[in-house]
Amino acid sequence: MQEHRIAQELKLQGHGIPNLIDILAGGKEAIDNVEYHYVVMPFHKGTTLSSYIRQSEYDNDFIRKVLGTLTSVTEALLALGIAHRDVKSENIMIDDEGNLVLMDLGVLKLIATESISDDAHREFVGTLRYAPPEFITRKEADNLEGWRSITLYQIGGVLHDLVVKEELFKDSYPYPNLVVSILEDAPPVSNSLVDFELVQLTRDLLTKDWKKRLASCPVDRLMRLAVAGAKNLPSIDQYVEDIRKMSQGHRMKIEEAEQHRRTRYERNRNSGALSMRFQTLVNGCFEFGKGLGLYGHYEISKPTTDEVTEVNGTFTKAVSYIVTIQGKQAQGFLNHLMILVKVTCDEQSSGSISMLGIFPGAMFKYNEADPKKKFSALSKELLKVHQAVRKSNGSIEIRLDTIFEGTISLDDQFRDKIREQWLKLLKLALEKVADKVTLTLDRALRHQKGEIRTYVPVRVEEPIVIRPESHD
Repeated sequence: MQEHRIAQELKLQGHGIPNLIDILAGGKEAIDNVEYHYVVMPFHKGTTLSSYIRQSEYDNDFIRKVLGTLTSVTEALLALGIAHRDVKSENIMIDDEGNLVLMDLGVLKLIATESISDDAHREFVGTLRYAPPEFITRKEADNLEGWRSITLYQIGGVLHDLVVKEELFKDSYPYPNLVVSILEDAPPVSNSLVDFELVQLTRDLLTKDWKKRLASCPVDRLMRLAVAGAKNLPSIDQYVEDIRKMSQGHRMKIEEAEQHRRTRYERNRNSGALSMRFQTLVNGCFEFGKGLGLYGHYEISKPTTDEVTEVNGTFTKAVSYIVTIQGKQAQGFLNHLMILVKVTCDEQSSGSISMLGIFPGAMFKYNEADPKKKFSALSKELLKVHQAVRKSNGSIEIRLDTIFEGTISLDDQFRDKIREQWLKLLKLALEKVADKVTLTLDRALRHQKGEIRTYVPVRVEEPIVIRPESHD
């Protein structure tokens, strides 16, 4: 086995990949009739990243540097058809000049090539704590995308250590409980001093489902965040930023209990409970806007759809409903703003929020009490302006726009980001009708001055649709 390992490492001799430990030489040597295998690598004076995290203070730029370095190195390896398989904080050195070096090439894997660990026993190799579910169960896809997804998870484990300042699943012991945590529990990732985009990326990288992980964390997302600094928020979002500053250091405590395998009933129930908390967080955005005085009243309908589905053994709950926002002309409203909302959440803490805004036309009866009838009426409004499609069976299909998709957290920073997305949508809606509101108020003023005899407010004849901009 040692000979096979040495042969694997020697294939990277002279690799030329920056920030990856060099292989200078290797082979075997007999000393006193005992055969020894060896690899020669350069000595790097410094400390491991795991020690650095415990002993040092660092900022967002350092986290971005680690993210960019690991992404570049592992992508270069994947381009050679090689998976590292053991990316973790203990295997990253920081030398005296501040350079990062990815170490330990002892469990390299040639992609789509059978290795010793692929025999009938399919034994796990690497570090269990930083391995994704599909790897510890040895159900990984032995192709480029499969190993890229495993590598992304391990990068997420390193980011977790940097963001939370403790190792992944540190309280999960003994061994059986650690396995349960890896397979079933979403690790809490929160730190109000770290940029939200980095925190959310970390959550998404640690997604249990490898295909979802791959879809939500394309390499260009990692590289974009690695080089980007903190963004300047739009002026309307300053409210959110002020609240965020006041609430720094306060987190919602998420109970991280040691769990055993759940029954179908328990998993379904847990999915519903998490969905309810997630929906409450989303609905809190509308109360937040009212509290800021941005509108006078809002009303949340009963669900138009409320269903639980099971796909590949994972329960997902989806709830759709309508929110009616009522504001005055002085607040920029011409008539009621209707928001179609869909919230999804699965038992593995993955979820999404989709929305679509509409100022209905003048003939729309918005006081319909039955939410399904109201939804049907809104669907017809959207058909008028080609924002919905009538299917062959007579039903109407409406495409909502996603404002969030990824791993859910319930802390203050996550809540504020969702509020920010809601305020962004509200701003877009008010901009859509700003000219009409101004014209209405001008007519009212001219009527009061006696310049015109009759005051006729501007009406929205055709519905006005507001689609959210792509979320950050």
